[in-house]
Amino acid sequence: MITKGLLLSVWRRAAPWRPPLALLVLMMVLQLAPVAWADLLVWQRGAIEAGQWWRLWTGQLLHLSAWHLILNGLGLMVFMLLCPVRWGWQGWTVRGLWLGAAVGLGLLWWVPSLHRYVGLSGLLHGLFVLGLWPQARQRDGVAIACLLYLVAKLGYEVIAGAPVSDEVLIGGRVITQSHLFGALGAVIFLSGCEALTRLRAAVNVSAPDTSNDEK
Repeated sequence: MITKGLLLSVWRRAAPWRPPLALLVLMMVLQLAPVAWADLLVWQRGAIEAGQWWRLWTGQLLHLSAWHLILNGLGLMVFMLLCPVRWGWQGWTVRGLWLGAAVGLGLLWWVPSLHRYVGLSGLLHGLFVLGLWPQARQRDGVAIACLLYLVAKLGYEVIAGAPVSDEVLIGGRVITQSHLFGALGAVIFLSGCEALTRLRAAVNVSAPDTSNDEK
C-alpha cells in the first residue's frame, strides 16, 4: 500500500511534465521511423499547396539529425524547468496547434524560397514567450532576463542569420524565420487571451445584478 501510494503521488506530481514528455517521445519515434513516413509528414511547399495541410504541423516534429532532435529535446526540457506551466493536455494541444500554424503558415506565405522544413525550434521559441511572459509580468527577474535575451537573439538572427556552428551541428541550414514566426504567434496568442479577459470583465461589470430583486 505504501509503495502504491508513493507511486500515485509521484504520478500526480509529474502531471505537468506528461504532455512535453509525450511530445519528446513522439519526436524520437518519428526520428527512428522509416524514411517513407518522413516523406509523408515533412513540411513541403508543393505538397501543402496541393492540399496536404497536415504537413504544416507534422513537419515540425521531424528533425535533420539526431543532434537536431537532441537540441530541441533539451530546449523543451529547459522550457519546463524555467516555465513550470500547468496547461494540461488540452492547453498544450491548443497552444501547439496555434504556434505550429503560425510557424507553418508564416514560412509558407513569407518565405517563398523555402521548399522543405523540419524542426521544433520555431514552436519552441513561441513556447518560451508564452511561458515567460506571465512570470515577467510579476516582475520575476529571471523571466525578464530570459525574455530580453530571446528578443536580442531574434534581432541578431534577423540581421546576421544563424551562426555557422549551429548549422554544422544540426546538419543543415537553420531557418531563423521560423523562430520569429513562433515568437510572433505567441505574442498574438497572448494578446488574444488578454483581449478576451478584458471583454469578459467588461461584460460582467455591465451585467445587471438581479440577485436582490424582489420575488
